[in-house]
Amino acid sequence: MKQGELSTWLKTVIIFLAVIICVTVVYIGPNILEWRSSLNPELAYIYPLGMVTLISVLIPIIIALVFSWIICCEIKKNNSFSMKNSNLLKYIAICAIIDSVIFFISILTMFLFKSVDLTILVINFILLFSSIFAAVLMAVLSHLTEKAAQLKAENDLTI
Repeated sequence: MKQGELSTWLKTVIIFLAVIICVTVVYIGPNILEWRSSLNPELAYIYPLGMVTLISVLIPIIIALVFSWIICCEIKKNNSFSMKNSNLLKYIAICAIIDSVIFFISILTMFLFKSVDLTILVINFILLFSSIFAAVLMAVLSHLTEKAAQLKAENDLTI
């Protein structure tokens, strides 16, 4: 696969992810929160807390998608292994860590208010572990990209 084709394919995936995330935050998430809070009127305060969590999680995700788009542009320029891409991958890992902290705080808040709702708790745990996995994956990719960029620089000096 050529660099241009790979970049186009990755950009398509990024756009698809952005659409899925926006639909989830704008439609699915609020509907689940409204449905769960309507089942138990004592837990009506779950809705505003859940909306704050959804919006605070959305910000690092958007930043990570923008950084991913920049990496795709660098791939198209045949500059895949560069320190710029390594740093962008580190920033994406930081965004994933921020999301995992937000999910962890959300879980703690549920236990603090004694409003443990099994559906929302399971969703939070899945998202927590997913964001931790993404952070580790991006950190490893950042390290490998940095090493490849160093090798590329050494090879450029040798010739």
